[in-house]
Amino acid sequence: MTTSSSTAEANKQLVLTAAQELFGNLDLTAIDRYWGDSYIQHNPLYPDGKEQIRALIQGAIDSGVPTNAEVKRVAADGDLVWIHAKSFFFGKELATVEIFRVENGKIVEHWDVIQEVPAESANSNTMF
Repeated sequence: MTTSSSTAEANKQLVLTAAQELFGNLDLTAIDRYWGDSYIQHNPLYPDGKEQIRALIQGAIDSGVPTNAEVKRVAADGDLVWIHAKSFFFGKELATVEIFRVENGKIVEHWDVIQEVPAESANSNTMF
């Protein structure tokens, strides 16, 4: 394994662990373990910084609605890691693609594409 593929694999494992602990287990302490202090958010609905993540997850906890995140696919290239997931969040079934940038063992940047899974589809293909 080359250094770049070793780094990509380590980053992939970090993101998978962070995603499970925070979005799957709703463990707020994961934020301080896995997210960098200078966190850049590209989702236009949320500001930069770790506190917006904490507020989002705290809202999910407070809602009492069960959540779940099941990673279907993961890929990494250097400092970028992509996950394709099936999620249940705030009572909605979602298909998501999340892109994370890792720097010095912390998640420091994030992009996402989120689509609600419709009750009926125009084709027989799944979103996963």
